[in-house]
Amino acid sequence: MRKNTWRVRGLSLGLVGCDEQTAQNLEQQCLRLGMKTRRLVASSLDNDSAQVDALIFDSDNPDLNGGDAFPWPVLPRIALLGNETPSRLQWVIAQGIDGHMRKPVRYDGLLTAVSLALHNWQHRQLLEASVQKMEERLKARRFVFSAQLLLMRHFTLDENSAYSRLRTLAMEQQKTVEQFSIELVSQSEIQLGALSGK
Repeated sequence: MRKNTWRVRGLSLGLVGCDEQTAQNLEQQCLRLGMKTRRLVASSLDNDSAQVDALIFDSDNPDLNGGDAFPWPVLPRIALLGNETPSRLQWVIAQGIDGHMRKPVRYDGLLTAVSLALHNWQHRQLLEASVQKMEERLKARRFVFSAQLLLMRHFTLDENSAYSRLRTLAMEQQKTVEQFSIELVSQSEIQLGALSGK
């Protein structure tokens, strides 16, 4: 995925579940904007999606909207919206789309939809990575607390001194406090014996 969301020239879009007229209109818009298209079959998306940068799918296609959430590859997704019933909109929202276009597809609107979808997708990826990192650190906090207690008991330190020692030891080994704490707790007897000489 290219970092600059505003440059669409050279991108390849996968068209999923689009009828012939819609696909032709999208292909013409893509050609005009310097993008490529590939018509993809919903049943083989896992294999074919490696060759595209984003997906455009027809939310009215019954092959796609038969269940709660379609197993999409990790790519920006743009929904083509025609049917505006509450149940259909709810299904579209459940797909985690990054952009949308109204049907019938005319000869404009694609540049906006693709640019916004790429931006939204990249922003969401950064947020998800940040949340995952925070969740991992939160899970590791119990090991930090346990490691702190081990140092407090073994070296007769107060809470602040134990944490300071923990940070120093982690930096010496070029590890995060969390990584070092997990190792210290899992191998406490061996590690504490080695640390006693420091």
